[in-house]
Amino acid sequence: MRSFLTFAYLPGSETFLRGVHEVLPGRCVRLRQDGTISEETYWEPREIDDNRSTRDHVGRLRELLEDATARRLPDGEPVGVLLSGGIDSSLVTALASKLHDNPVRSYSIAFDGTTPNELAYSGLVAAHCHTNHRSSRSRVTRSPNDWRRPCPCWTARWEIR
Repeated sequence: MRSFLTFAYLPGSETFLRGVHEVLPGRCVRLRQDGTISEETYWEPREIDDNRSTRDHVGRLRELLEDATARRLPDGEPVGVLLSGGIDSSLVTALASKLHDNPVRSYSIAFDGTTPNELAYSGLVAAHCHTNHRSSRSRVTRSPNDWRRPCPCWTARWEIR
């Protein structure tokens, strides 16, 4: 709880549940019938010597990102993007808008309180990419005792603009 209240997210493999951990990127967890659990690393980034120019690396990265995005876009159907305003979702939104034949719909959400609110950033990206954008705010209310229950009982009121 301390990490979440400090950083507004849970770092590493932490979760809110005691004894339950998030599977980290590049890892695979196997649950066997006999009750044993094993975690294997199937991918780990590594540093390599590469003499190509920065321009070549940038071009290759763009090619890979465009290909990965294009493969996930449905032919002849609308597409929607959850746009937080951060780097990842902004990049996906921009590439989807560039590569898709139909207009892209984008959606953003912000929570009242002390959590980061990036609606201004997502709005700028949506305007730049000419998406059909909708944003919403959620006012989440909870009582101090809700944190003690196995499943937090929160109520949300959505205001769609």
